[in-house]
Amino acid sequence: MTLDDFKAFLQMHNAIDEYAQCIKHRRGKDMTIEIAWAKHRHIDIIDSTLTWSHTPSGQKFWQHLHHLWKIAYNSGKPIIAKGCRSIW
Repeated sequence: MTLDDFKAFLQMHNAIDEYAQCIKHRRGKDMTIEIAWAKHRHIDIIDSTLTWSHTPSGQKFWQHLHHLWKIAYNSGKPIIAKGCRSIW
């Protein structure tokens, strides 16, 4: 999986803007999705860059997304949450 795949995954789940804002809040104003991708293990990027309970969407949302991302990452295939439209 690539950075573009990760961004598409976040976009597909309507999470890219919140993710970008939350990593800046937690990691510093200069943190971007690209820097996070370069600095963290790709399979665990959602887990290692956010404190889920301190986000607007909350722990359940990000825990679910982390789980879906790990499945997608390991399989190399996109995972669509129920009710989401695929862009892959």
